[in-house]
Amino acid sequence: MSIGDIHENASLEELRGILLNGLTYDFYNAECYYTIYKIIGGHSENINKTQNKNIIDFFSIYYKLAQDAAILSIARMYDTSKNTKTRCIPYLLKRLDDLSSMLPSIEAQNMTINLLKNYNVPEQYYLSVKDPDASKFPKEIAYYYKTLYTEKSLDSKNQSLKKFRDKIIAHNDMFDGNTDFTWSIYEELIGFANEIIDIIVTAYFNTSILISRDAEYKALSIEVMLNKLNL
Repeated sequence: MSIGDIHENASLEELRGILLNGLTYDFYNAECYYTIYKIIGGHSENINKTQNKNIIDFFSIYYKLAQDAAILSIARMYDTSKNTKTRCIPYLLKRLDDLSSMLPSIEAQNMTINLLKNYNVPEQYYLSVKDPDASKFPKEIAYYYKTLYTEKSLDSKNQSLKKFRDKIIAHNDMFDGNTDFTWSIYEELIGFANEIIDIIVTAYFNTSILISRDAEYKALSIEVMLNKLNL
């Protein structure tokens, strides 16, 4: 094994740690709990019509728990720290750029290009996937998503999310309850994270992830329960 191989392996293991041991876990939870939140919300009228206190209390508790868990999970995916390394989207993009000269060439080139097309990434970035200079793709894709993060004002939207988390969920602050946070912001942040995770996992670990499908499938157990109760 050459020194270059050692660097490549170490770089891939670092990405694996950020992605597969960190971000994918939070992404799964964010998708699962948000799906549960939407399912219960969609049945809320029928739940309240039962006038059964036990049923109403049960689903009210799970509705609030699902909301809080979804918010906490997506917030973790964007939370940065000046003092510690956090497995978050901004840190992933930073390390992708930092490690660009030490990452190997992409093996799943066609899968990666198809994914870039699926996410409407500009065509100029397709060329870097097959470029003999393996450093081009990670550097350019990191630059693209950092730029997109700014252009979509995702930092300010993330701050709205964090304010909601800090003032309403995490802390017992004196607060009037007014925030700029909406669930459309949540969906935009989770969609942005999904793109990045999907592309990098496909490119460097030669596999596609089906986290959204798996999370939604698990959450559908709540839908089954509600249907069995004729709610």
